[in-house]
Amino acid sequence: MTQPMSHYFISASHNTYLTQAQTGPCEAMGITRALHRGCRLIDLDVWDGPTSPVVCREGTSGGGDAYMPLSTALDTVRDAAFKVSQYPLLLRLENHCTLPQQGEIVELLKSKLGEYLYDGPLDEANVPSPANCTQKIFLIGKKIAGASQMSTDGNVTEEEDETLPNIDAFDSPAPPSRKISRAGSTTTITSIPVVPPATSSLGTIRTAKELSNMMNLSSVSDPGFSDNVFEQVGGTKVIALSEPRLGLYTVSRSERLMQRSKSLLARAYPATSRAESSNVDPISVWSRGVQCSAMNCQTIGKSMDLNEGLFKANGYSGYYLKPAAFRNECGFVNYKDANSLVPGTTPVDLVVKIISGQMLPKPSQTENRTEVIDPYVSVEVEGIDGDRAAQRTRSIENNGFNPVWDESFSFHLRFPDLAIVRFVVLDADAIGSDFIGQFCIPLASFKSGYRHVHLISNVHLPIPNASLFVHISINKDRPGRRIASGAAYSKKAKKEAVALSGIGVKDLDAHFKKYSPLLTQAAVLSYDADLALSTFKDSCGLAGWTTIHKCVRSLVNRCRVAGVSLALTKVDEHYPTFTTAGGDVPDVVKKAVQALSQGVPALRALRSDASRVADELKAAYEESLPLLKSLQTAAMAFGERRSQKAFEAFSWNCLSLKSEGEELLNALADVSNCLKRIEHSARLHGVSSDAKSTA
Repeated sequence: MTQPMSHYFISASHNTYLTQAQTGPCEAMGITRALHRGCRLIDLDVWDGPTSPVVCREGTSGGGDAYMPLSTALDTVRDAAFKVSQYPLLLRLENHCTLPQQGEIVELLKSKLGEYLYDGPLDEANVPSPANCTQKIFLIGKKIAGASQMSTDGNVTEEEDETLPNIDAFDSPAPPSRKISRAGSTTTITSIPVVPPATSSLGTIRTAKELSNMMNLSSVSDPGFSDNVFEQVGGTKVIALSEPRLGLYTVSRSERLMQRSKSLLARAYPATSRAESSNVDPISVWSRGVQCSAMNCQTIGKSMDLNEGLFKANGYSGYYLKPAAFRNECGFVNYKDANSLVPGTTPVDLVVKIISGQMLPKPSQTENRTEVIDPYVSVEVEGIDGDRAAQRTRSIENNGFNPVWDESFSFHLRFPDLAIVRFVVLDADAIGSDFIGQFCIPLASFKSGYRHVHLISNVHLPIPNASLFVHISINKDRPGRRIASGAAYSKKAKKEAVALSGIGVKDLDAHFKKYSPLLTQAAVLSYDADLALSTFKDSCGLAGWTTIHKCVRSLVNRCRVAGVSLALTKVDEHYPTFTTAGGDVPDVVKKAVQALSQGVPALRALRSDASRVADELKAAYEESLPLLKSLQTAAMAFGERRSQKAFEAFSWNCLSLKSEGEELLNALADVSNCLKRIEHSARLHGVSSDAKSTA
């Protein structure tokens, strides 16, 4: 939690004070519920009240529970802000008050939250990390530019202004004009201004300087970013993106939005048409690099399940580190091609085997409580476009106690860093399927092996004793993994390693080309070592997801049955192999022993050269990063499309250096652990070590 805030996804709430539909009622319970779920960005609309500022959706004409005093809301924030998470809370205030009551807002903030308000340094180059400002509250709101005593903003709020950005910056055709009617006036809006107008036919809101000075972060509407793909925006602003605007970015300029959100905070919120408080799909927000997907926490459903699943993985801290592609200066995701790889990320093959279920309850909505359920499991993977998929088991009739499915499903993921896996158990019915329970977890939190998945209800409470028994297998989809012979394997690895992209700038292309031999060496080292161990495991005659311990146990048992003596042998004191003596050695044992012995040269090469090559690749990456400025200068003469392709190629080349070095170190750690496990398992099964030998 030591990176800048803009490098994290942040759990956010929309109109936090509401507990039902968007028309009310307004209750402190809504604020408490959001904070107890770990939300770190909450949302209050402040209006003039009868005697003091109040929190409500729009004005105070509703009476009763249509609004609550701001003092009550701030008391609730103070009492619940850090009960679940100690990390900083972002409090967004949408100000609709006149100047006299704005003065009261200032006094209430100081008296209710004074000790928690953040007063440290905050500028374009100094964005704090969550760890550096625990138990602090950051205020988000309109700030006055310059030294004027007050600011005049148009009375079209972020929530109401859902017009699409100026189409000059986009490829899509111009959207039709749209009319907003309010208080007897009608305004036609065709584009978004970069700065709010000083006056508006809808009225004006003047921001007092004292209130503006208390705001840590400036809340601004989407500025319609310029065509310069390299442009960065400072980190003291929070960009508001309505759902319709985010949709336009989705089809047109997602890459640009992702680049901006590396250094600034962005918040996406539901369209005003969602009057029933339904939610935006948070994956569609996070996949564009946007940190905050504002959720209607009072509404249950798949969107809230995904939101809970992501932040639960980091202990409900309210912060979750974004994938490296969304943080690195040269990180890049190609949204136009659903089959393209993400620079610096290795695709994976995920295999989920649903084995059985235990103690599955009847759906809460079942009217006939005597009916026995017919459960089935849906496995859903949510992520960027191209990775989303869902598969389901068959239904088991009349068995909710211990149904057995024993079915496997495969998913290929090109961007596993953002993938979330959702298990949903449903009851098959003639007229539909009833929800029983679910569980969401980021793929990054999964480990291969057998697991019990404990189900939770639609209101995110544990279902007692209800679980699924599953097996998870996660394999990196490296080039050459499925090639049989070692020679062909290495040849394929070399071919993939040198596949650097041409940038179109002579000096930059020459710079990256000189690192091709180093990339080739790294690929061959890691792939050959991986092949050596994979061949050993395959030779043991067990399933592909088997462990080293099971391989050794299988060899020991086969030898004992055949009356063969199996001995552990050390090669150069570091590389365990096996020797056999006496009896008729089973073919499986012969192949496994031979495979492990033949793999020693590849393992030795990795252990001797990996650290050096990884250090050289790291140095090459650090040397390449400053060249981004050279690309920016050269790209000024390019068209927009060519400039975008040049940046994508630079990103691919630069992150290939970084990722190959990291993969090499990971391969080294994996090999070292595997060798230790072979030796440990052999001794555990009573296989004695004979005299040391040398290869």
